[in-house]
Amino acid sequence: MKDIQYCILDIKVVMEEDSKLSKHKSLMLAGALINEVSKVYCVNNNNCTSCFQFKNCFIQKILGGNYKGNLPVIVQSESIYSNICIVCDEYNTNYKKGDTLKFSIYLYNDANFFSSQLIYFIELMGEKGIGKNRCKFKLDEILNDECKVIYKENQFFEENLQPYSIKKYIDKRLNQINGVNKLVFVSPFYTEYFELFNASSFNSAIISYCIAKRLNSLNALEKEDVKKLKNLELEKNLINRYDFKLTTRKYPLKKLSKSIKIYSYNKECCTLKLPQVCKFNYYIKSFLGNVEFHSKIKQYVNYLIAGEKLLIGCRNLIGFGKYVLKEDRLNE
Repeated sequence: MKDIQYCILDIKVVMEEDSKLSKHKSLMLAGALINEVSKVYCVNNNNCTSCFQFKNCFIQKILGGNYKGNLPVIVQSESIYSNICIVCDEYNTNYKKGDTLKFSIYLYNDANFFSSQLIYFIELMGEKGIGKNRCKFKLDEILNDECKVIYKENQFFEENLQPYSIKKYIDKRLNQINGVNKLVFVSPFYTEYFELFNASSFNSAIISYCIAKRLNSLNALEKEDVKKLKNLELEKNLINRYDFKLTTRKYPLKKLSKSIKIYSYNKECCTLKLPQVCKFNYYIKSFLGNVEFHSKIKQYVNYLIAGEKLLIGCRNLIGFGKYVLKEDRLNE
């Protein structure tokens, strides 16, 4: 596995007015951030496919190279394996003036160069407001993954904004844990594997597929990883049990053009024909739950540890695929 440089920014903002926000805050924040970044960096009015700067586009670099600027984020989120991910696990919708909203932004590889500019864009989002009600907020603080202050009271501490190494993180976690036997998803999880291979149950092949796909999207997959992950795919009885709850989430969309093209994970295209202005609900499936492993998982634990910071499966741009590993007595 090639090394991956990453930053995690834990952000706290303070609402400046009584506010009603969407419960899908990762999507809301991702959309608002991309909108402001596009206003600064886009040179072709969000027409990505015809843009002469596509290969050199800053927006494409941070979003993984498969972003279509003229589509809502949610309808293309399955096909984007992003270098920037936004995670917000607050699902309440009503905020009073002075209440805080917390969320995290994960940056990988090329997107790390964007980290210092994030302060400007987050402040801009707060001034203009977020969500359909344009709720305004003020940036309060930003912490790094070690809880060191990056931004506080209008002061910027650049020395605390250095990227971390995924290999060093793996070594650190290996020293912290004696063994792992449980993986717990703390944000929704989904993968195109279920449709691609008609899978009806969770197995080691799904884990192998998701990790390989994510490492490849970050240019970190090497030949030796392909072999090891193939072995993981073929492992039998690696999972003792799993407990997943399937949920279907509804995302309302408005003011879509007469037809929009939606690209799936295999880059096939379908077109939705809609009225000029309409209300349209877009539904996506996801899982929450946990997986318990047999002790044989320890030969693949490096990949699982890396996945804690990388977010696996589809829709990582909007915070899907975050999990934590639990150390218990290993099952024999």
